[in-house]
Amino acid sequence: FFFLMIRRPPRSTPLYSSAASDVYKRQVHGTRFFLEHTSHHPPISNFFVQGPQNSYTMYGHHEYRGNVTTNGLENEQHGPNIVEFPDGTTVQFAYPRFKIHGLLMGDRMIYPSGEMVFEDKSEGLRAVIIFNYGKKRGLFSSRKKGTRIDDFDGVIYKVKPDVKSKSVGELKDLKDVDERICSVSGSWLGQLKIGNQVYWDIEKVELPPLNFAKNPLPTDWRFREDLIWLRRGNTEISQEWKVRLEIEQRRDRGTREKFKPDDK
Repeated sequence: FFFLMIRRPPRSTPLYSSAASDVYKRQVHGTRFFLEHTSHHPPISNFFVQGPQNSYTMYGHHEYRGNVTTNGLENEQHGPNIVEFPDGTTVQFAYPRFKIHGLLMGDRMIYPSGEMVFEDKSEGLRAVIIFNYGKKRGLFSSRKKGTRIDDFDGVIYKVKPDVKSKSVGELKDLKDVDERICSVSGSWLGQLKIGNQVYWDIEKVELPPLNFAKNPLPTDWRFREDLIWLRRGNTEISQEWKVRLEIEQRRDRGTREKFKPDDK
């Protein structure tokens, strides 16, 4: 699911930034996506995904955080991703960071970096995938032999109940492994292998079309006045509506802060 989302994310394509209360609804091969941009500053979106024939439900929210580096950007979708199955199994995972390199010089690239963690706490299972596995470790170091920057390496294991799990840079640094179940390897541009079996291969997977919902909500992003006038080619009126929308969002934010419950 994660690798397919990189290739074909369910996103809208407006030229203007998302506004609070923007709603997005699409369907892909029986899977339904519901997204709402719930906060403009900080930028937060909530989502709900329903698999074909209710085979699974996925929900959560993301706060989009970014840092400027010397020659690029680092982006993080901070927030929980919870997947529930009909048999009661619940898996929670967190996305890795994404890096954009080459904004000033060199080849321009975007790639996941760091670790991605999946947890089934009821069964005491954990999976850790290390991205950017083949990266250079320093200015004068070389990349690991036989690896590429899009390679990843991982492991699925049972967790030691008395050891706290910590973020690591390499699999050998994991301290909470009670029993190793199997390895995870591959390339996020090519395939995913768990143990000795290939579960995802880009050469054998057809990227499905993203179909718009036939009955969108009134708050669907396609009904925004600024985007409607932009599609009509009138950028002047479009900009006027965009300014009105931004003023309205700032006013709403001030109202929420004014009546925010006292946390003390």
